[in-house]
Amino acid sequence: MGCATSLVKYLLFFFNFIFVVGGIGLVALGALTYTRFAEYDDLTAELGVGGFRGPPIVMMVGGAIVFFIAFLGCCGAIRESHVMMSTYGAILTILLIVEVGAIIAASIYKDDAEHAIQQGLIDSMKNYGGKTDIDTEQTATWDSLQQRLHCCGVNGTLDWQKEGKQTLLPESCCIDKEDCPRVLPVLAEDKVYNEGCYSKVIKEIGIPLLIAIGAAIGAVELLGVIFGCCLAARYKNKDYRPR
Repeated sequence: MGCATSLVKYLLFFFNFIFVVGGIGLVALGALTYTRFAEYDDLTAELGVGGFRGPPIVMMVGGAIVFFIAFLGCCGAIRESHVMMSTYGAILTILLIVEVGAIIAASIYKDDAEHAIQQGLIDSMKNYGGKTDIDTEQTATWDSLQQRLHCCGVNGTLDWQKEGKQTLLPESCCIDKEDCPRVLPVLAEDKVYNEGCYSKVIKEIGIPLLIAIGAAIGAVELLGVIFGCCLAARYKNKDYRPR
């Protein structure tokens, strides 16, 4: 029985050490993603949704929580503390329940979130080239988005033609700004970015990937709950002697 307890203890320590590193990684990745997409958030601001800021904020908060819980699990396993392991198991159980709910909600509302982002991009195109402060800000955002992601319009170059008030394709759609036929409709399609920005934005935000990562973390957390409860019960046993 003692050997089994030691094995579970070190397995739990190993898993939680990985989660400590993973939590730090999630915070760092979330911060980098937030910095990268914060400038594009105004494209969906009018819809009242989190836009580009939502996923990275979730990543940073989740990473911090994972780090704290994993650190508690590491300390509790090594110190063989009943109190710490009980606290670890309880917090991890609550987190697991919340994560399951979040994954279910994300899966259900994924299409709605993606549609909201698409609609935000479509609506913001109408402000391109305008004179107000919002128009100027969204024009700069569109140019930055198209240049960085090598895309044009929401679904392609035709979007700018459909917009009506645009007679010239934005320069940011050009592969080579020195040699680019910008008059709409564009005939030399090999000289402009043809892929729409919507598909690239969705790929960059990675909602399906976040759901998959959350599910994988949840599965490992379930093992953590089982191991933690077993160790907490074992450490509470009066006949148990620390090794």
